[in-house]
Amino acid sequence: MLYDDLARVLDEARVTIHRAVVAIDAIHDGATVSVPMRAVLEFLRREDGHTVSAIARARSVSRQHIQALVNELLEQGLVERIDNPQHRSAPIVRLTERGVEQIDEMHARERAVLEPGLLERPALTDERLVAAAEVLVEIGDLMASRREPS
Repeated sequence: MLYDDLARVLDEARVTIHRAVVAIDAIHDGATVSVPMRAVLEFLRREDGHTVSAIARARSVSRQHIQALVNELLEQGLVERIDNPQHRSAPIVRLTERGVEQIDEMHARERAVLEPGLLERPALTDERLVAAAEVLVEIGDLMASRREPS
């Protein structure tokens, strides 16, 4: 039954992601940062200073997809390119001060809306949320290790 439990987790993760996208879009109604752009901003907030290829690998998406998102973020002044001493044709992408402010403001808005709901659900403890994240990382690693070669 282990696979059945995994299948349920994956199904619930898909539903949860969809609900999260809808909720986050509602919180940031009218924002110029899309959910995929936000994912790049969040990655760079945690791991500032990476090439487009490195971001794509970390996010398990194509380099072209990340490049398109980075181009939009560059136009908005939320990221910048700097020279990469390791590879002249692959600049490093990092957040601008405006990019840091943007993602921090988004997190603050979300915290104000979502934290009261967390407090109303005593089963959602810090420990359980951390454990859930760790389980998702393990499942993601399993999926990455089992991908069919392209």
